[in-house]
Amino acid sequence: MLFTRIIYLRKIFRIKLYPYILDDMVKSVLCVPIVTTDGDCYAIVEMYRSVPESPFNKDDLKISIVVSGWMGAAI
Repeated sequence: MLFTRIIYLRKIFRIKLYPYILDDMVKSVLCVPIVTTDGDCYAIVEMYRSVPESPFNKDDLKISIVVSGWMGAAI
């Protein structure tokens, strides 16, 4: 199991957790692991929202968790 934690950041201005985010206009980040039925982390889905858009909310998080769960079950 490599990494199975969900990352949900509503405001990431001036926070350089991800050095590969080159756009200073990124406002919100949501990272959800795709975990197989064996418990292995197969991939991580990373979603970003820019400044003019509203940040991710709890509904976005719930939907992402459900979808990634089905993806992991299908692998």
